[in-house]
Amino acid sequence: PGLSGVFTSGEKTDTRVARLVALHVPEKSPPTIFLPSGPFQVKWTGYLKTAEKGDYQLRADGVGGLKITFGQNAPLEWTLEAGKNGAWKPIELVKGYNPITVEYTSPKTGGATLRVWWSGENFIEEPLPPDALFTRGAVENLKTS
Repeated sequence: PGLSGVFTSGEKTDTRVARLVALHVPEKSPPTIFLPSGPFQVKWTGYLKTAEKGDYQLRADGVGGLKITFGQNAPLEWTLEAGKNGAWKPIELVKGYNPITVEYTSPKTGGATLRVWWSGENFIEEPLPPDALFTRGAVENLKTS
């Protein structure tokens, strides 16, 4: 369960599995215990499992830059600002496992916050649920940790 995440700050990286596509890093705090404080990026990869094929919508809130890509589809992108929700963006997903890549860039100053929401034809807006996120564990640093 969860997505494989590679956090990068300067020249250093830290790889871990995340239950949620969400984070909060207060100003002057490191994004993980193994990285320095300051601006960072994180790239989560894995699969979003859906119960049925259909039209879904995603949105994000927080601060920073965000790009979400499903397989070979064009990426969904947001520039997030504090106090403003990102716009809903449509995506068609297949039943079962949909490859997902989530790339987040923190702001240069201040805290970093991110939460990704989705809705579908048969359910209302909710955060991406942890029981729908999966990784193959194929990220090299996960295998050597």
